[in-house]
This record gives sequence, C-alpha cells and structure tokens, in this order.
Amino acid sequence: MVNAALPYVDVLSFQDFRDPIKNLDDWHKKTGEPVLLADSAKIKWQTQPGEFTPNDGHWYADTLHSLFQNPGCIGFHLCGAYQRNKARRYGLIDERENPDTENVDPMKAANLEIAKKVKEDF
Repeated sequence: MVNAALPYVDVLSFQDFRDPIKNLDDWHKKTGEPVLLADSAKIKWQTQPGEFTPNDGHWYADTLHSLFQNPGCIGFHLCGAYQRNKARRYGLIDERENPDTENVDPMKAANLEIAKKVKEDF
C-alpha cells in the first residue's frame, strides 16, 4: 500500500506507539522517502476514572535523539502534549496551566540540544 502512494507523496507520515525508532528507519530505507513521526508517546492509555497518566519525558528525549540519527526523519509530533483536564487525563500542563516539569524539563532539554546540533550542522 505504501509503495502505491510513493509517486504521489513527498513525505511518509506514520503514527507509531510500539517502536518508532526502528520502524521509521525501516520505512526510510525501504522507500528512500523522508518520514515524519506524526504521533507517538509512551503513556498509560487505559486509565481508571480520574487517573492522570503523565507523558514520559525521558522516553521522549531518547526517542528524539535516536530519530535525529535517522537521516530520513524530518520530525516528531508528541501525542498527548496538550492541556489535561477532567475529560482528557493526560497532557503537559494541568487545568491551571502549570507544567508537568518532571516530564517537560527533559523534553525541553532534548529539544534545545537538537536545535543546537541543527544550528551547528546547517
């Protein structure tokens, strides 16, 4: 199915909640096309009523660093990065817009490090 789309697309975009590092590398090698990790996260999806499940900031940082090593990867969108509330019990800020610093801090540090590498390399 992906091969049928190749003549019509400039970028392949995937959601991957299992092994995005390996799978995006495989798709880039198989097709030669750039790949975007459109949605991924390491959170507990099945929760009890009222239970908050945090995003894993260290997993994000490790994933970002690994994807940066893939010459075909052009981006990474974190799933669940929005404001959490009583209906949506995951996100990087709470209802009062207080950040989940335990997870935001390693994410921010990883993004700053990658931005620095990009600036140095390009």
